[in-house]
Amino acid sequence: MTIKFKYFTDIKKDGMSFAWFFMTTLFSLMILLNSGCSSPENKQEEAREYYIKGRNSYLLFNPKGLEEAIDSYEKAIDIDNNYAPAYAGLGEAYSFLGLWNQQNFVEKDNQLFEKSLSYSQKALGLDQHSSGSHRALAASYRGLGRFEDARQEAQKAIELKPNDAEAYYILWTVAGAEPDSKYIKKAIELNPNLSIAFNDLGYIYYTKGNYDKAIDNLNRAIELNPELIQAHVNLGLTRAAERKLQEAEGEFKTAIKLNPDYLLGHYNLGIVLANQGKYDEATSEFEKAIEINPDFPEPHIALAFAYESKGDNNEAVKQYNEFIGLASTDKAKYERIVAEARNRIKKINANGG
Repeated sequence: MTIKFKYFTDIKKDGMSFAWFFMTTLFSLMILLNSGCSSPENKQEEAREYYIKGRNSYLLFNPKGLEEAIDSYEKAIDIDNNYAPAYAGLGEAYSFLGLWNQQNFVEKDNQLFEKSLSYSQKALGLDQHSSGSHRALAASYRGLGRFEDARQEAQKAIELKPNDAEAYYILWTVAGAEPDSKYIKKAIELNPNLSIAFNDLGYIYYTKGNYDKAIDNLNRAIELNPELIQAHVNLGLTRAAERKLQEAEGEFKTAIKLNPDYLLGHYNLGIVLANQGKYDEATSEFEKAIEINPDFPEPHIALAFAYESKGDNNEAVKQYNEFIGLASTDKAKYERIVAEARNRIKKINANGG
């Protein structure tokens, strides 16, 4: 038997159409369903979308990307507070942000690493069989200097997911970071687009004086990720070591353009400019580096040399003394340079200041 809609419109009680009541009730129910009564599957899919967005930002491996990644991961957790990959992502992002600050000579902030550890442990508690959870915990331990723990967690990640390139990369960084290591080779084989691996490998080649291989790897890192700030700085260092100062200058300027508050960009640019006799420009760069971090000793001694080269002995002495004071926190590291600074002050004073 077919029910015809006309019966709903014809039947009334107390002057109200049952059809009208039925339709408005149905409409109200639809509003309720569309305003938050989402299924677990839908919530997880929404969270996953933010997670993927966060991963894409994280893989830029620069401060802006890390901050955007953290924002996306937090939104994923707001949607589904049991979504393990987002917690793992936060663990990795906060660890890398802490390492970035250390490498930029910002005072070490263990709170970032502790936060990283907390999120990574949360991820592992939600999903202990996830390679991503163990990889995040490895990243957290690496930031805290717990290299053996980091090594073990990276290996667990690889056991769970043998093609986890980032786990191999982390394992390489905590196992000596030798350029011929099987771990870095495996990381690059599994993911030829992992820009940070090429950057770090290039830097290791630079420290070993193998500039050709350093340049090859750093150029590859920049080709994959033009916004990888540290790759531009490392390439600048390599070019400077080759005495190709104008090329080095260009790389440092690119790094500063990408991040105007990048201390190492300003400091190294100042060194290259000073070596070209551009003391006024060099002075500006050293002053900017000091503005970013007044407690970093090296820009003070460099600025002192620049002032002395310009004949401004009063400012030179002032900066030599600033350097000597700051260097007292690490006497072993700066002993030779402190002695040179004291000698230069004596010479300036002997010549009448």
